[in-house]
Parts: sequence; C-alpha cells; structure tokens
Amino acid sequence: MVSNRENILLTGPPRSGKSALIRRLAKELSDLGPKGFFIKERVTGTRRVGFDIVAIDGSTVKVNRRDAIFQNKTGRYDIDHEALDDFIDNLSLTSAPLVIIDEIGKLEPTSRKLKTLITALLSGETLLLASIAKSGGGFIEAIKDREDSTLYMLKRDNAEGVFRGIVSEVRSLLP
Repeated sequence: MVSNRENILLTGPPRSGKSALIRRLAKELSDLGPKGFFIKERVTGTRRVGFDIVAIDGSTVKVNRRDAIFQNKTGRYDIDHEALDDFIDNLSLTSAPLVIIDEIGKLEPTSRKLKTLITALLSGETLLLASIAKSGGGFIEAIKDREDSTLYMLKRDNAEGVFRGIVSEVRSLLP
C-alpha cells in the first residue's frame, strides 16, 4: 500500500498534451502494475464522431455516439452511462496500488458511479494519477483544491520536466 500518499493531478489548457503525457506515464510506470483508463477520440476523416474508453489492459468500450440518443450528455455527445458503469465495474480499480485516469471532468456528470469511484480513489489507499480539466467548477474545482493532491500544470514547453517530476514522485510514494 501507499505510505504518505498524495494524489497526483495533471492539468493544463486544452491541447497542451495532457492525454499524451498520461499515456507516456502509464508506459513508464507499467512495472508498478497500474490500472485505469484513457479517453480516445474516434475520428472519421477530419470529423470527431465520439470517443471510447480504453483500459490500460487494452479493453475498450464505446460509450457515446453522435447518432444515438441516451439519457445523458457530455458536450455534444450522448453517453451510454450503463455501458460506462459496467466497464468501470470490471476494472477493479480500488484494488490497484496505482490508478491512472485520463481525464477527470469529462464523464463524471453522466455517471454517478464514476464520480463515486473517483471520490473513493482520492480518499483511499490507492495512489491516483489523473489528468483533470483546467477549468470547470463544482466537482473539478473540489478535486483540484484537495490538500492531499499535488497539482502539476502542463504547458507546451514544460512537458519533459513535468514527466520527470511525476515519475519521481510516484516512485517515491510506491514501494
């Protein structure tokens, strides 16, 4: 388990490279057996048509489409919250020493289960490494204001330093 645990959050403006850095961190820290997931955009030609959730282990779920109607929306996309909740249940994130999530803030408004899970991860014994939207109120701001979290600000010119800092911090927190 984690001693002197802090959560590690990565934020920055849109298109600053948060998702790419989170994927790079997952690869670098793979020897620690992380669990978690990434958000992957689905593109047809030059048009973004939705996104998938891809687990670190490679399993994938399509949780939205622009041509489907579900009860919940994130941005312009309808979200299949039942598919999202089932996928999250199957990941068993609370049992991992390190959980990596890309990106807090996009899906939580559509899934009470995901919001509850993230809150539990932040307060539990698991080390949470996650990217989080730079702006947004409520849930996003509450997470960024937590005293048990280190917040890294990513800019286009500091990615390598942020990468090294996070790797060092994670390795110091996990045995």
